[in-house]
Amino acid sequence: MENNWKFANPILYLLEGNKKDLYVQTYWIFVGVFYVIVFVLIAIGGFLYDKMKDGIITESVKLFIKAIALLLFLFMTILVIPFLTLLIQGFHCEEDPLINYTIDGISCSGSEHTLLVPFSITTIILLLLVLMLEQNLLQQSRLGSDFAWAGFDRHTPFIRLIVKVLLIASFVLDKTSERKAELMLFACVFSLYVLIRRFQASIHFDRWVNFAIFSLQLCTSQ
Repeated sequence: MENNWKFANPILYLLEGNKKDLYVQTYWIFVGVFYVIVFVLIAIGGFLYDKMKDGIITESVKLFIKAIALLLFLFMTILVIPFLTLLIQGFHCEEDPLINYTIDGISCSGSEHTLLVPFSITTIILLLLVLMLEQNLLQQSRLGSDFAWAGFDRHTPFIRLIVKVLLIASFVLDKTSERKAELMLFACVFSLYVLIRRFQASIHFDRWVNFAIFSLQLCTSQ
């Protein structure tokens, strides 16, 4: 089970006492790439959209847009859990090396920890805002919408996002599992609520999308 969890979240391989430097380097690479994506979207996103709409765009710009779109897609999907793990781990300092998934050598009063904490707070807030915006764009409630994920319910994806963040935060912040029972119960309540909503009202207009999403959530909620 532990190896499967590491395969799903490879950042855990960095959470070892002798890999502090590698963790810090990976942390700043992820944060730097994420901020570059956000800056590009805010600074020149509208300009690029107008150029694409008018058809006045070079091949190099097309490649640039595809690269940014791919990176954003990765951060919104398979990199969400590893990225959040990196960010939440930034709150730790002077951890007990005898506990699994801890990093030794980061002083609470050192410059590294002083930088990691504010960047982690700011980046987590920004990441959650981007994720919520993405869900809001995908979950359209208008009949006849061209979006494959359009449907009646727009609130369930936000609940699922809360559960995901809660589980990641509980694992990283409570490595000794002192509050495991309470946190798992809390996550279970939210997960059951999602399934109930899926049965009652969370119906996507595209029946195959609805079937695929329902099957996935049913499997991952076991």
